Amino acid sequence: MRKLNVCSIVAVLLWTISGLPTIALGSDESSFTFYETTNSIHLDDVLNRQIIIKAKEDFNPADFQVELIEVLKEQGLYLVKVPDNKDYKLVLYQLNEAETVEMAEPDYERHTTFYRHDPYMTMQWYLEPIGMFNAWDITRGSTDVTIAVLDTGVNASHPDLVGRVLDGYDFINDDNDPLDDQGHGTFVAGVIAANANRMGPVGINHQSRILPVKIMNENGEASIYDVVEGIYYAIEQNVDIINMSYRATQSSSIEREAIVKAYKEGITLIGAAGNDSKADKVYPAAYNEVIAVTAADEDGSIAEYSNFGTWVDIMAPGTDIIGTNQEGTYSVGSGTSFAAPVVSGIASLLLSKNPDLSPSQIKWFLEAGAYFSRKQDWNQQAGFGMVNAYKSLTIPYPSLIDDTANQFTNALDISDGGNLMEKIDVPTDQDWYRLEFSQNTSISISLTNIPLPLDLVAELYQYESGSLQKIQVIDSAGMGGNEQLSMELNPGVYALAIKDNNYNWSPFGYQLAVDIEQGATRDGLEESVIFPDIKGSWAAEEIMFLSNRGTIVGFPDGTFKLNANIDRAAAATVIAKELTLPMELSSFQDVSNSHWASQYIGAAAKAGILTGYGNNNFKPNSPLTRAEMASILVRAYQLKGADARLFRDVTTAHWAYEDIQSLVANGITAGYPDESFKPNAYITRAEFSAMVARIIDDSFKVK
Repeated sequence: MRKLNVCSIVAVLLWTISGLPTIALGSDESSFTFYETTNSIHLDDVLNRQIIIKAKEDFNPADFQVELIEVLKEQGLYLVKVPDNKDYKLVLYQLNEAETVEMAEPDYERHTTFYRHDPYMTMQWYLEPIGMFNAWDITRGSTDVTIAVLDTGVNASHPDLVGRVLDGYDFINDDNDPLDDQGHGTFVAGVIAANANRMGPVGINHQSRILPVKIMNENGEASIYDVVEGIYYAIEQNVDIINMSYRATQSSSIEREAIVKAYKEGITLIGAAGNDSKADKVYPAAYNEVIAVTAADEDGSIAEYSNFGTWVDIMAPGTDIIGTNQEGTYSVGSGTSFAAPVVSGIASLLLSKNPDLSPSQIKWFLEAGAYFSRKQDWNQQAGFGMVNAYKSLTIPYPSLIDDTANQFTNALDISDGGNLMEKIDVPTDQDWYRLEFSQNTSISISLTNIPLPLDLVAELYQYESGSLQKIQVIDSAGMGGNEQLSMELNPGVYALAIKDNNYNWSPFGYQLAVDIEQGATRDGLEESVIFPDIKGSWAAEEIMFLSNRGTIVGFPDGTFKLNANIDRAAAATVIAKELTLPMELSSFQDVSNSHWASQYIGAAAKAGILTGYGNNNFKPNSPLTRAEMASILVRAYQLKGADARLFRDVTTAHWAYEDIQSLVANGITAGYPDESFKPNAYITRAEFSAMVARIIDDSFKVK
């Protein structure tokens, strides 16, 4: 080896201590160039800490305490590995200074030698369609990113996981050995982080760290308590991502509380949608804070076993996935359990590139980078589409400079009313507006042109003594449905916040219309009414009563349309809201989950208030007759009693005779002046409002 001068020795000492060269070694220009190059070396770009050496005949790797991997003698090339306990850059320097070495270079990873070198990569059909090979040109991950795998444990000694797995914890046996005795967790860990080591498959982020958190037993079963323990443990360990490839049909407030805490701590949560071929919500994936992942087949369509619904966020390959197993070999499996870790791996690549990303931003990058194999928009099978690592890593984040403020302090003033377009640009985006009135004011708020997958909710607050008090929630429609509220407000300062119920976003805008009429009084409706077409009508007070309760709304043009027929969907919505029935997605085949009234129809049907027709149809747009409405109201409010009064067009043999008599006995209706009831006539919106108001408030009853 060449002798070092004093300056060289000092520089080596400083370099060894700091990990970076502080001055050029020697006085020749080549030394300075070499150290500039060495200073820029990132070990994440080097394959397995390897060095390629072009050597002379008497070169001996043992002189440098490195491991010999391969030799190409004719070319004089040696491939060696620097042990973990030795300084890679110092060894590289020593090799280049040696008399027996012509040159030594890091074994940098390259597309043609790195991406295809693990033997099972030919079986990883999904790497190409999700853009992994191009994504790895941008980043191959980072050891600074940790993914907690809440599962059955992990076999940390698997040859393809060695060096990737941290210590972790076993909450089933309450010890520090989260060894996998079922296999599921080891498989999930391999999908995320299997080593790029010339064996088996390769993980999405083969540089990341896996924290095994064993919350399931050998039968793949977990209790909520163990799950919650696992989430809080992952939070304490400062993980970046939590992968949750398990599911239950019941939600849990305690579990949700832990999920929310993790989310607020900046942890990205990713959950499997489940394998029941159903639209029913499953948890934890269906919580707003969790990215819900459905599974795709090789043709890019949703797998037949995968769950789906309005609550899903994104799709990833889940069929015929190859992964590590607890025996130390490899297996092929299918399920949303293996689609979720694909997304977790890509999320970890995003964090490798930019460690400061929030969970909301990661969700946006994943969804904005997704694509559809066929021309379509957001749907319940794939959410925003098939995940694509390369697109997610390269798409620019939207500028929010002109976005309406996310908090009241900078809210946009709309005290004079107006009509404007705004967007929910990213997940958790909120648009805040300010209103201030010096006198009693009638206000009409409508949200229209709402794009899928948005399910907008508007919250009205009153600002007093430095704090906001929520006074009204406008949320009568489902995904893509319009919202409207009309009410009277006292003088004061108010705030209107608009957000999405499901942490969804859209590149397309919604329309907000605010109509203001100041000087309204609460002593009567003569001076000011919210719906201009009800002024002076016989049902004006009843309509205003229900409108102020937030249970009935008008149309986007600001009218109520008293004489229009009320359809079955609207009737179900009002009754379900008035009775505060638990929401339930409709199971009728002609009412999709994305229908604006799906949950209200489902709730009313489950309560036995409304029934369907043959072939499991509900006919949501069909109008209701007065006889049908009588029957529905009697069932909904369990009205009792009878009246001796007879209507000339309702005989005792009529199917709704008893229900109509109950309405009369309870002061809900008196029929028409000609002593008819008109049971087969369609009920109008005014008649329906009057009947419901009379049931709720005795002051409206027929005397």
